[in-house]
Amino acid sequence: MAFKILILCLTVLFAAPVCAAAPELASGQLLSKTLSVIFSGKEQLHYEVSWSGGVKIGDVHLEIVQERSRPDVYNLVARVISTGAVQTIYPVDDYFRCLVSGPLKLPRLYQAKQTEGLKQKTTTRATRYDQKAGVLRYRKNQRKEKQYSARGYNEMSAFIITRALKLTEGGGIVVPTIVSRQSHPVTMKLLGRETRHSLFGEVPTLKVRPVAQIKDVYEKGDKATLWLTDNACRIPVEIEAQLTIGVLTARLTSYSNPACPDPGGRNP
Repeated sequence: MAFKILILCLTVLFAAPVCAAAPELASGQLLSKTLSVIFSGKEQLHYEVSWSGGVKIGDVHLEIVQERSRPDVYNLVARVISTGAVQTIYPVDDYFRCLVSGPLKLPRLYQAKQTEGLKQKTTTRATRYDQKAGVLRYRKNQRKEKQYSARGYNEMSAFIITRALKLTEGGGIVVPTIVSRQSHPVTMKLLGRETRHSLFGEVPTLKVRPVAQIKDVYEKGDKATLWLTDNACRIPVEIEAQLTIGVLTARLTSYSNPACPDPGGRNP
């Protein structure tokens, strides 16, 4: 259950395409105002995740904070905890941390500590990124570190940067994404605008979906959709992953960010 619950949604959003090299994202494709909101250094989001039929199976807490000693570096921190029936069958308590920096907020370090299963087995993973050289170094538990050629976003940072894309209806922007330690292009497409019930009431949203030939995911008909508030904050209020075995939904239940005083408001 990689990145479990909400992260499973992200894995569907940013799963590995069959082929093709990934072009780099340009700073001109990003909304500077939205970036300043996201990376204000004080954003917190909480999602409740449910399976088909509305059965709650877990919680995801996500926080974006500024490094105290390095003001140009930001921590993306996530905690994933199983609840309900899942807790008795396959308990999950996972921690993820990703450091991003630069104008494109590319990852430089990713760490995961996953404690799962009835035996509560703990697995650790660490990935260091050299974006300039196009190299990543990966280590699982205490095994020897391995080096791979890749540059771009991981699933966690790709989810965050998608919020700031200058999307136009019917158009798409490629987010170069590293999956299974390889770079792949994932095109994020704006399907349209629609009013969605959310934590903030009925709000205008952007309906976004990845469009790509996805091995073992889209070939089976699986797909994911992300709804963002249609304002400068671009808050992900809902994520839905339609899988072959059901529908996984993550709904925002708590949000805090002083840089976004009107989270449900519409852009002027």
